[in-house]
Amino acid sequence: MSKRGQKKQNQADRMAWGEVKERFSIMLTPTAAQKIDARAKALQLSRSEFLEQAARGIVSMSDRDLTNEDSSELG
Repeated sequence: MSKRGQKKQNQADRMAWGEVKERFSIMLTPTAAQKIDARAKALQLSRSEFLEQAARGIVSMSDRDLTNEDSSELG
């Protein structure tokens, strides 16, 4: 994809959910970051999109919602 195409895609991503996305900085323990990243990867989502969907109640970090593969990846 060309840089121009990437720019258009990035702009579309920032308009997801009918709102303009803003950049936020958060602090996490390494353990929390690892678990978030593993769950996002298992769901084929970016870290940002995973957190968006978790906040909206669409996806969960709950163990009962994890597949065996997710559970082993999370340790």
